[in-house]
Amino acid sequence: METPLFCESLTKEYGEKRAVDSVTMNLERGSVLALVGPNGAGKTTWIKLVSGLLPPTSGTAKICGIDIQENPRQAHEKIGYLPDFFGLYDDLSAEEYLSYFAYCYGVEKSKHKTRIAETLEFLSLSDLAQKQIRFLSRGQKQRVAIGRAILHDPELLLLDEPAAGLDPEARSEFNSLIKKLARSGKTIVVSSHILSELEEYSTHVAIFGDGKLIRFGQLGELAGRVEVSQRKIRIRIKEGAEELSVFLKNKGFQFEEDLNKDFWIDFTAASDLNGAAALLLKEIVNNQIKIFHFELIEKRVEDIYLNTVKASRKQENKNA
Repeated sequence: METPLFCESLTKEYGEKRAVDSVTMNLERGSVLALVGPNGAGKTTWIKLVSGLLPPTSGTAKICGIDIQENPRQAHEKIGYLPDFFGLYDDLSAEEYLSYFAYCYGVEKSKHKTRIAETLEFLSLSDLAQKQIRFLSRGQKQRVAIGRAILHDPELLLLDEPAAGLDPEARSEFNSLIKKLARSGKTIVVSSHILSELEEYSTHVAIFGDGKLIRFGQLGELAGRVEVSQRKIRIRIKEGAEELSVFLKNKGFQFEEDLNKDFWIDFTAASDLNGAAALLLKEIVNNQIKIFHFELIEKRVEDIYLNTVKASRKQENKNA
């Protein structure tokens, strides 16, 4: 079976500038790829190349074995694309908007109602189906836009900065949605600057710099090659925020509390990391603080990215 996304020596030139420089990548079915890099690194241009929105200067891109340049219509049937500025029609309801795109995507007319209903239910938008898009929240509008991208049941989703502008609650809902889409069998590419959240759902990482693919591979494999320097514990409490804050301060922990009432604690341990985390949990519970979520998080995406950038800069300095 052909992989959902394959590109070989993919290149895009604008005059003397190479926005994408000979990128080769093969993404396995069911993967969630974190696409990271600084502004101007070539991420958005690469997404437009593999989606067929831009013609390459050279190289090839194939979607499920279909060459995007030779058979664009056939390849587009396999792709769901959400640009960084997704277009919505404010005067339409969510249902009307999806109905319009069902025609655009060529969904069989007899299946329109069923497919739209399934999509709205999957995105937890059924109760808002008749509401005009102008009256939806930013997070709800984003889910409608994602609904457009998955309406025709594509195998590959390309999402360019999908969490930009979302508040913490909406970003949390988005993270859950990505994991839900991955469980449904979609292969997903997410370009984002919010590295801490990519950690929650990514299986692979691709780091771009100056149009080049600097590093690519499975998250666990790449993380094993770098020193993990950023660890946090996330705690969500049922009650006792003030008590937990005092407890952590007395223990000398650095922490912050977000708008979701989650506590994010900077956490390091010289050895037996899991044992140290378990001891902290025991002490919190012994202090009668009621919690319902406790999670140790290693910031592997951030560490891979920062280590890659440092190594790249060292090499540039050597060559200078």
